[in-house]
Amino acid sequence: MTTVVEERETTEAPPPPVGGGPPSRPLGVWLDRLDDWAGLLVLAACCAFVFVQLEPGLLLRNSTPAGGDTAAHVWWPAYLRDHLLPWRLAGWSPDFYGGFPAGQFYFPFPALLIVILDLVLPYNVAFKLVTALGPVALPAGAYMLGRGLRAPFPAPAAFAVAMTSWLFFVGDPIDGTIAFNQRIAGGMLASNLAGEFSFTIALAAALAFMGAFAHSLRTGRTMWVPALLLAACVTSHIVVAIFAAVGAAAVWLVSRPWHQLRRAFVIGAVGSLLTTIWVLPLVTNLEYTTDMRYDAIACNEVRKNPGDQTCSDRKDLDPQAYLFPKYLTGVDDNATWYEPWKWVSGSWPWQWGAFSLTLIAVIGAIVRRGKQAEVLGVLMFVALTSAVLFRFWEDVQDTTVWNLRLVPFWYVTVYLLMALGVTEIIRGVGWAARWIAAEAGTMNPPDLIRTITVAALTPIIAIAILIDVNNGKQQSFLPGWIAWNYLGYEDTTGGANAAGEDPETIPKAYPEYRALVNTVDELPPGRLTWEGNSQLNEYGSPLALMLLPYWTEGRIASMEGVYYEASASTPYHFMTVATLAAPGNASNAVRGVPYRDSTQFPLGVRWLQLLGVKYFAAHSSESKAAADADDRLTLVATSPDTDDKPPLGWSIYRVADAPLVEALEYQPVVVTDATEREKRACDQRVKELIGGNPTNFDHHEWQDCIAVPWFNAPNALDRPLVDDGPRAWQRARPTEARSRAKRELPNVNVTNITSTDDSVSFRVDRVGVPVYVKVSYFPNWKVDGARGPYRATPNYMVVVPTEREVTLSYATTGTEWLGRLGTVAGVAGLSVLMFGPWWRRRPETPTDGVTGSPPA
Repeated sequence: MTTVVEERETTEAPPPPVGGGPPSRPLGVWLDRLDDWAGLLVLAACCAFVFVQLEPGLLLRNSTPAGGDTAAHVWWPAYLRDHLLPWRLAGWSPDFYGGFPAGQFYFPFPALLIVILDLVLPYNVAFKLVTALGPVALPAGAYMLGRGLRAPFPAPAAFAVAMTSWLFFVGDPIDGTIAFNQRIAGGMLASNLAGEFSFTIALAAALAFMGAFAHSLRTGRTMWVPALLLAACVTSHIVVAIFAAVGAAAVWLVSRPWHQLRRAFVIGAVGSLLTTIWVLPLVTNLEYTTDMRYDAIACNEVRKNPGDQTCSDRKDLDPQAYLFPKYLTGVDDNATWYEPWKWVSGSWPWQWGAFSLTLIAVIGAIVRRGKQAEVLGVLMFVALTSAVLFRFWEDVQDTTVWNLRLVPFWYVTVYLLMALGVTEIIRGVGWAARWIAAEAGTMNPPDLIRTITVAALTPIIAIAILIDVNNGKQQSFLPGWIAWNYLGYEDTTGGANAAGEDPETIPKAYPEYRALVNTVDELPPGRLTWEGNSQLNEYGSPLALMLLPYWTEGRIASMEGVYYEASASTPYHFMTVATLAAPGNASNAVRGVPYRDSTQFPLGVRWLQLLGVKYFAAHSSESKAAADADDRLTLVATSPDTDDKPPLGWSIYRVADAPLVEALEYQPVVVTDATEREKRACDQRVKELIGGNPTNFDHHEWQDCIAVPWFNAPNALDRPLVDDGPRAWQRARPTEARSRAKRELPNVNVTNITSTDDSVSFRVDRVGVPVYVKVSYFPNWKVDGARGPYRATPNYMVVVPTEREVTLSYATTGTEWLGRLGTVAGVAGLSVLMFGPWWRRRPETPTDGVTGSPPA
């Protein structure tokens, strides 16, 4: 990574020494770079501090990472390594939701880093180190931002300290719901531990990109660095790319924008082209994802419509509670303009809060102008834009992106603005020391004492802040969570050792978990639906059973996976589990769909058959009793409880009549487009299921108007609805399709069913009769020996054999080829920026408006 060195303010040259001899430069050169060395010392301290807090001993332990979503993310890099590379970054996997496009809607860059590290390190260690990369790199990204913007010393060092402090923010100290939302928003250490490590990596890359972008716009050199950082940001978390784009716009606007337009365009174009191999298929296939319909952080001050949730009803949905809380601004709720002592909230300057410190930064920019004003302008632009986007996100766009994901950008820039305020205080002390020295005539030149004062004060204050952060961290839940994650699934002591040290966290029930995994691994291959509950956290995470495909090398597929939004089959899995699990054991994760309960257990078994699920695993006594009473379920294995804590042992049942491919009894009906009236009625039904008057509602016609109503109608399940088909098939609008007269089909025998990661093949004894394939639909599927595939309810496929041997394969689409060509063009552009001499600019001179040493 290229380090950008800020240029210093021009000062009057000191007079030559008495006697006219040449000045002694070794000491002078060292003093000239004293601020650089002090800044690098602070940066190193920040990165080392974060790394130490993450417990290097646990990071380097070869144990499987646990905790939150992280415990389930372990699957993806290993699948990428073993099944997709080197020819694909995204492809098909049968491991979750009846098959889904693995990696198409999740981020490849962190996974690639893990795969690369796995070449020389154990997989578990490689995975842990990459989860730690974002937090360790975040201070470095902030430091590079300050250097690239030529922020006056010690601003770059202060930025690094600010991001270190931000990492250990644990949310609202009073409102638990707001704090929970903040902890899963992204960027802070709590989010990282919960599974948002890709977000943190992207945030570090975004800050570094802004700094490198500023440097390249100014100098015309190393333009490949910001292009590469932009690509890393986008492919680590596409939402953070919004932050990077806003920051780049701010940097461009303060750097002679029309003069630098070509450079900005080239950097943006090359960086964007590098990502098209992944981004282009992503954006063109978003309709085949699931909208979880999380509550947007948005509420009304007054109740405009029945069911509206006002800010007083739901404080956790009030944007003000996230943007301007007292613990961030530092301003007392009752403060007035004539009571400035209420504008601060701490004893030390760095504890004064955002309002006071930002005000100090503004005053400093007005007094000094120059680079200080530009840096302040960039940060203020990004902060205000982030706040506006967070507040009005649902009003200005129509995607499924949750606006909570945008609030970290506000916090990050506010922390950087506070750092700028602390910078002004430190510089003020330095200038005071310079003035005293000049008045006393004790220093020649007086600037020397200012440099020494600021350089000495910066690490002292940084260390004080880090000590403060460490004290706060020790009183929070973070140490226990770090230990819980990095001790791994295999930990049974909570970190206690033979010397009798106290455990760092709660021990895990690994013997019981391992016994369950071994039990299902002995079964014939197939899909498995399991009963969930927060009690599964005893294994390392409530999502621990999502790793069944990882442990069994794909023999046993888990119907539920951590990538909820990556499959359009997700809602039907959760609707099924709601009928099979004991009360309180179903998560009902997708909002806006009708959930039945365990009194409908027989329907749940019918849904298992429809979804092609071979096994059902239950741990509650209620679900076991219901399963034992159902003739379609046969007990094939048990796994005992070993710790006398819930879950109290498992029973695994085989589901009868649930083949991967089966003949249809009735001819499918082709559903035509819904009318506007049908769409409104459909949307209203979904809104009633969500409750209130949701502000983040988007229309999804296939799911909401066709598939979910069909899936929830037991009498309709023997005849699928399809999005297209032969002309002879009936056609009807969504509200009429289920009621059309059923046309019986001839009997067909389906045999020789085989499947791989990316194909399904079978044999039929009669052609021309449609067959139902229980694999999730996606546009990449192509068929040989049949017409289709046609998307069928709920999200599977129907084909019409034209030959007795039929094979469906997951192919490469034209969009994917176009994305690959775009990335090849991006690599070519990157090579030109790195090696093409015609892109290099002559070294800058003082006439270019730049002083000081050139960038390193």
